[in-house]
Amino acid sequence: MNITEGLRRIARDRPDAAAIVCAGAIEGVPDGRVYTCAALDRVVDAIAIRAAGWNLEPGKHVSLLFRRHLPMLLLRLGLARAGIPMCNIPAFDDAGVRVVLHDADPVQGVRTIVADPAWWSEESDVPAPMHAGGEALLVRQATSGSVGEPKVVLVTHAMFAARWSGLFAWMPPPRSPRTMCTIGPGGGPALGYLLNTLEAGGTAVVAGQVEGLLPYIERDRVSLLLTNPRGAADIIEMQPAGAAPPPALEQVVLTGARVTAALARLVSERLCANVVNSYASTEAGLISAGPATTLASIDGATGYAHAGVEVEIVSAEGTVLPPGAKGIVRVRAPGQAAAYHRDPALSARVFRDGWVYTGDLGTVAEDGMIVISGRVDDLINLGGSKLAPEIVENVLLRVPGVREAAAFGVPDALGKPVLHAAIVADEAVDVASIEAAFRAEPHSVPPSVVLRVPHLPRNEMGKLVRRALVDYVVSMRAARPERPLRDPPQ
Repeated sequence: MNITEGLRRIARDRPDAAAIVCAGAIEGVPDGRVYTCAALDRVVDAIAIRAAGWNLEPGKHVSLLFRRHLPMLLLRLGLARAGIPMCNIPAFDDAGVRVVLHDADPVQGVRTIVADPAWWSEESDVPAPMHAGGEALLVRQATSGSVGEPKVVLVTHAMFAARWSGLFAWMPPPRSPRTMCTIGPGGGPALGYLLNTLEAGGTAVVAGQVEGLLPYIERDRVSLLLTNPRGAADIIEMQPAGAAPPPALEQVVLTGARVTAALARLVSERLCANVVNSYASTEAGLISAGPATTLASIDGATGYAHAGVEVEIVSAEGTVLPPGAKGIVRVRAPGQAAAYHRDPALSARVFRDGWVYTGDLGTVAEDGMIVISGRVDDLINLGGSKLAPEIVENVLLRVPGVREAAAFGVPDALGKPVLHAAIVADEAVDVASIEAAFRAEPHSVPPSVVLRVPHLPRNEMGKLVRRALVDYVVSMRAARPERPLRDPPQ
């Protein structure tokens, strides 16, 4: 099956229903433009027919080099209908909407097409041929890249359907949802939510802008918001002091990065009381979810396994650990990948015996509650003793005024790791309050250096990039060894 077959059926059954509202003008589409289901299907047909005319060689793919959500969604649907795989490896260029065809001659390597703004409104008079889909490649999906370079997973139409079909039956949305995703539709969760919204008779509110979304959430009566911790924090920062939550918002789903208890509480107070923590991976798809109201006191709690998903905690040697024990999280899920593209060595470590070893550290309680406590690769080696940075961060987050925290190790001049931390904090925070917090936690390890920064470095999915903090400290030490480190990383 092709993932756009449902859209064609919806266009036939509900032609005049609102499918998409454009939140913020882009070139070629005015702010507030409404695409009916029939109009959306015809625009997707026009893009599919146009893409078929590019004569892309079999086995090749397309990259989309831009951030704009509406063009990304329309192109993804059009390419899928035409049977042309895309690659979502981050490589953005906001100078224009550029489509790169990876099939040219050996010298040039690629062909580049600059999209005409008319593409986002032109409707085809005839249906485009519907590619069979099924086991055909849909997307070369890049991992988040929070640790090292992104890896690539090959996701077929059938894999995507297995991951995301039945989403709303398992995690019910508001009635006739009006869904906005602050995460661009280049990835799986956003496209999965948008397609499920249309299937449920709802409307997708798709950003023309990348930032400043709060006014559109209120104006376009968004009832379901899919975002990551970074996106939620950005929206909350836009709210005037004392502002009430957006009146139509009924559900906020947080995904893409570990959710702290402090953030879950803040989102429930400032945006919507119904907050859902969701855990997914590029390799396995949707893994678990649960209401933050029952998880809010547990840092990293992600709820319970999705239907058909198995989750186990194992030791470094692969031994299954009992409930409540901390170890490496491995999962077995519908639509999971079997390997990374062209990386057999890493594939052998991650994909074993039908399981995906996520690289996350966590626990599974007796009742099935899944808690993610960190990443194996994030452990800080302090003279042979390995420290989970989340232990330090949890103490810092208890300090009044500290809104975000990140712990990391930086080698000194002799190569000895020194524990550092970066915080995003209010002006009221001082050294004494931080020291007091660590004295109150006798088993914690206080950082030797604490930097105050305006924001933590995160990638497109909102995941913390600790390597950027390490590189910043090292570069500043080399540039100004005699001066204290005060400037934030960019």
